[in-house]
Amino acid sequence: MRISCEDEVEVEIPTNCRGRHTPGDKDKRATLQFQRAVRRAATTVAHEGLAVDLRRFSELQIDAPRFAAAPPAFAAPTRVMSEGAKAEGAREKEREKEKEELAKRAQLLNDNLLSFLDKKLNQLKLEAETKQKQTEAQRAKLQLEKEAKEKEERDRKEKEAKEKEDKLKKADEEKQRQQQAQQAAASAAAAPSVPATLPVPATITQIPPTPAPIQTAAQPQPPPAPKRESTVPKGVITSEEAWDSAARFFGVIQNIKANVKPAVVNNPAFSASRMQRMKINQAVGQITRSKQKMMDVARVIHGFLSTAQQKDASYYQYLLDVTAKSFVLQADTEVSVHAIKAPALAQVASMLIEKHPDLLAVLLGRLMKRCPYTVPMYFKRLEGESEDEFLKRCRYKQMEEGVWESEERYNERMCGMIRFYAGLTQIKTNSGMYDIDFGWQWMARVLNINPRKITPQLVCSFLEIAGNSIMKTYKRQAEKLFVYLYKVFLPKMMTLSVPSAMKLQLFLEEPGNFIQTGKMPVLKGSEFEN
Repeated sequence: MRISCEDEVEVEIPTNCRGRHTPGDKDKRATLQFQRAVRRAATTVAHEGLAVDLRRFSELQIDAPRFAAAPPAFAAPTRVMSEGAKAEGAREKEREKEKEELAKRAQLLNDNLLSFLDKKLNQLKLEAETKQKQTEAQRAKLQLEKEAKEKEERDRKEKEAKEKEDKLKKADEEKQRQQQAQQAAASAAAAPSVPATLPVPATITQIPPTPAPIQTAAQPQPPPAPKRESTVPKGVITSEEAWDSAARFFGVIQNIKANVKPAVVNNPAFSASRMQRMKINQAVGQITRSKQKMMDVARVIHGFLSTAQQKDASYYQYLLDVTAKSFVLQADTEVSVHAIKAPALAQVASMLIEKHPDLLAVLLGRLMKRCPYTVPMYFKRLEGESEDEFLKRCRYKQMEEGVWESEERYNERMCGMIRFYAGLTQIKTNSGMYDIDFGWQWMARVLNINPRKITPQLVCSFLEIAGNSIMKTYKRQAEKLFVYLYKVFLPKMMTLSVPSAMKLQLFLEEPGNFIQTGKMPVLKGSEFEN
């Protein structure tokens, strides 16, 4: 028997085919059983995918003694390893080898690809950086060109303005000369005629002698008037006039702190003062740009003040101080962040001042103590003065022990109170107690002092609120003031190298403002609502 297969195959032959085989039917039956058993084994092998050659089964000669002598050969399973299985093993090794080779090639290709991508990425980065540098250079070039054009345009406008001013000046001088000539001609025509010769008397009796000069002793010259000592404290930079004006308001606040407040706080009859103070603070905090709301708030506070005025003079002064502090605190906290709230806050304050004139001095005193730039005045550090003492004198706010607010926040607070002060100067009231003349006075005083770092922000904040009113009121004089601010004072502030100086310049040069139109616009969003 021959069995061809690709793997080892176990074929089990039944043991009931063993025995002694002799001619006859019995032997034939045994032979047939054996052949059937082999066929069944071959069928099993074929079912497993193997090929079995059964053509020689008919030629199979069964040797009974051999079968009898070696029964275990038929009982134990038989393993067959063909040449095809060996060849398949060799092919499997070749395939493994090819796989390893392909894996090596794939790894090499992957490494080459990564290296290429890294090089390409670096190249793209380099190109992007180069392009960005070129773009920045182009942008800088365009900016320089734009600045050059703007400077050229400004110079041209300044030249035209100067030529126009010179022409107007010459025209005024010519007009004055003509008027003087006309006046001289009119005076000559109206004068009486003078005779050519004077009449001479007939006789001259005596010529009086010339009197001798009188000898007198030299009269002593009066001594020069003693120079007035400066009233401005050391470490304060301001004019004498400005300090004298502010000192009056400081005196009002000092009197309230020393006399009025202790008399009210320690008096049980005024126990309701704390509740009224809270209600006044709450009312001031509710002020909006609505005209109706402003009238409601003014009516509430007016009610408290009128009741106190009828009750007691000290109590009335105390509530005036409470009201003033509420307005100043609102300017410190809210107007410093939202500039458009300044006109509404100033409008309500002016409505109350109209009914209670004494409120003005208290309000200005509180405002100048909290924001000395409303005087205006600056501070310089005294010899031996600590930094904490100097910052406290400048009205910096102390956050905790040894920690003070930042300069940026300090400037914002001061500018908020300057906006409120500017709003007070432009409100028109029937009494006219504090009007735009004080705004003009403030601008003039600021321009007469050398600028500090905070000065550009103060001037810009003031002009945002009151610039339009100053322009409408003073017209030609205001134009001269703003030209001086732009051409003379602004370059001084530029030397301080602070961003706010550039902000002030942009404010004056932006479309619709003074440099382009000769006008000062109203702050957008600050208009009152019905």
